[in-house]
Amino acid sequence: HLVAVPWVIPGHVNPLLHLCSKLAALGSFQITFINTFENHERMFKSREPITREGIDFVGVSDGMPERGANDHPPPGMEGLKEVIKSSDGLQRGVEELLESMIHERGIPIKAIISDLFLHWIQDIATRFKLVRVAFSTTSATFDLVTLHMRRLRSEGFVPVKNRTTGDKTIEFFPGIPSFSPFDLPLAWYEEHPIIPFFEPPYERLFQADWILSGTFQALEPDIVSIFHHHYGVKNYLPIGPFLPDEHMHGSGDGGQEDLRAALSSEDLRCLEWLDSRPNSSVLYVAFGSIAVMPSDQFQELLHALDHCCAEKNVGVLWSIRPNLVDGEFPREIFDAFLERSGDGACVVSWAPQMRVLRHAAVGGFITHCGWNSALEGMCAGVAMVGWPCLSEQNLNCSFLAKRKLMLRVKDHSRDGILGREEIARAVDELMHGEIGKEIRANVGAAKIEARKAVASGGSSHGNLQAFVNALSFK
Repeated sequence: HLVAVPWVIPGHVNPLLHLCSKLAALGSFQITFINTFENHERMFKSREPITREGIDFVGVSDGMPERGANDHPPPGMEGLKEVIKSSDGLQRGVEELLESMIHERGIPIKAIISDLFLHWIQDIATRFKLVRVAFSTTSATFDLVTLHMRRLRSEGFVPVKNRTTGDKTIEFFPGIPSFSPFDLPLAWYEEHPIIPFFEPPYERLFQADWILSGTFQALEPDIVSIFHHHYGVKNYLPIGPFLPDEHMHGSGDGGQEDLRAALSSEDLRCLEWLDSRPNSSVLYVAFGSIAVMPSDQFQELLHALDHCCAEKNVGVLWSIRPNLVDGEFPREIFDAFLERSGDGACVVSWAPQMRVLRHAAVGGFITHCGWNSALEGMCAGVAMVGWPCLSEQNLNCSFLAKRKLMLRVKDHSRDGILGREEIARAVDELMHGEIGKEIRANVGAAKIEARKAVASGGSSHGNLQAFVNALSFK
């Protein structure tokens, strides 16, 4: 019997849910998946409630005030702070549930698999004598960089100062070429209040019995090697990508794929619209579940997409959450865009992202560079424009752009607002230019490597099977 505890946002819940599904299929495990009451209720009140064979879903209190049925955490950094508070608030509920399961009901729990960020799970694992499995939903590069957070702070690289960091480069990461502090996570900029959050999980990381990573060997071979050989951490196992089989192999309609569908109402009309578009002619635009965009920036993006749609014959499928825009929504400009674009654009509040990315009509993807979204685009073979918004997204973007798996949109402004000309240039280059062709070829090759990794005999499949075998016979 295994217990799984995710960090509470969809981008962390989904990969752990997919991992648990694989574990239930590979081994003779019964899994209890613990979530907040709020997420738990949404999962089972959605249009298609999430169920998995071999997995029991349980909700516990996070100590946060109750929300309405249609309320969601605030977007942006305020949302991240609330997520951190909610996740830390789970500790008491998880501990009480395990006390009941083990000592009152006599359930022989062997291991607890939790998001790496939930460092307090180590104390619970120690108390109940459980195998602790730390689960990383980020890149191995982020894991390595964050291991050095204390040194980054002591040497003045963190917090990153937008205008005073200057030309200093970071050169002390083993196996990584020197790089700019501006590639460090956006959450580490300008004395942000969540900076201290990142230290405890990584200071306790090597206390875990196993570390399972959402990357795959062929994508970050050098970084994985550093964990194994420089740090001597042989139990750091890349077993990703954690995506549904239909997405990895490009088959099937997908149905409800993950928690995003349960927490937000997907608009499936966009799939019918895609059916009417030529192959590789559509740009899909989406910024995840918590990123925000200033109204001025949204207007620049709006003008750029208007130009691409009208002048470059690029179809636009745009997912605009109700809380995406920070400030006044430019209704007049937006309505004019919809009128001019006609059938050339489709706007929804929430798209079934993996099904969209697998659609033959989609030829490009503007993404906020969340690790899940980047992997979803890569595993669908879709060329991407990277537009990082918060957290570690700029580190992801830098990593993928250097490997020519993504085109990074460049900010040449003084006020941090990307101009419409630069956005339109990046889209045109991605959809029609030589750089776009190169990125598309590289992403296609990465898709093949990802499929090999999770297939029988592949690196991720082998690592996961080795973990299952070790746990079964421990």
